[in-house]
Amino acid sequence: MSQEIIKEPSKGFYIFVWFFNGLVTTLVGFAVDSLLASVLFKNADSVNDVYFGLILGIIVLSFTALLVTILIYSYFKYLKISKVMPYFYIFGAIGFIRAYIHIDSDFSELGVSTTPFGLAYIVAFLIYVLGIRFYFRNKSNW
Repeated sequence: MSQEIIKEPSKGFYIFVWFFNGLVTTLVGFAVDSLLASVLFKNADSVNDVYFGLILGIIVLSFTALLVTILIYSYFKYLKISKVMPYFYIFGAIGFIRAYIHIDSDFSELGVSTTPFGLAYIVAFLIYVLGIRFYFRNKSNW
């Protein structure tokens, strides 16, 4: 009988998977965002149409990022998700805040409220990080 020796993944491998996840999530996000923009903004006649399209896009992109992240980290079953969750919280929050600031600066010239976008980004962030947590919480690689 032979014993299997399970080696702990290196920090470098965790970082590689983190960047790989970011790259794939970005590429898939651009594709989904382009598709949504072509459908939702083709006949946008008012600010309300733009609001609806952006808020829907923010939420859909959050679910898309969640799905991609779950697929990638499920493939690498020997990575402990609990080790990367703090980075999802911190860098995820920074990313969502950065995106909100970008939209806020775009809309500041129009004199319209961006509060609904802020709320949508908060919901999207919670969907993303809690979705990852709830999916992997009872898995062997938590």
